[in-house]
Amino acid sequence: MLRPGGRSPLQVQAAASEPTRRLVAMGAMTSLLNPKLALVFLSILPQFIDYRAGGVLGQTLTLGLALTVAFAGVNALVAMSSGRAAALMTGRPQWLLAQRWVAGGILAVLGARMAFDFWHWTH
Repeated sequence: MLRPGGRSPLQVQAAASEPTRRLVAMGAMTSLLNPKLALVFLSILPQFIDYRAGGVLGQTLTLGLALTVAFAGVNALVAMSSGRAAALMTGRPQWLLAQRWVAGGILAVLGARMAFDFWHWTH
């Protein structure tokens, strides 16, 4: 990202047009086959289920549906914002350069923090 001539992940590129139904199906399959989704459901959901109230299956399905709706909303928001951000960056090269420097700076700070934590715990 920071090297001369490097491309930004937000750079708009020409892509083959795909039917909306196919894109939604691909996204759904990617989400369903993601093992992190199962870990979230298995680790977070049980603590919110009241076994004494009965209807464990109903509670599980209700909470699962609520999480699914929340995840879908966040994913839709990211999809809509990334398109706008890409269009904004394409028309303004200064913003694209600033984005590269900010992203590189964040990665450098995170790397330094990881190195410090490693040093702290090994000495």
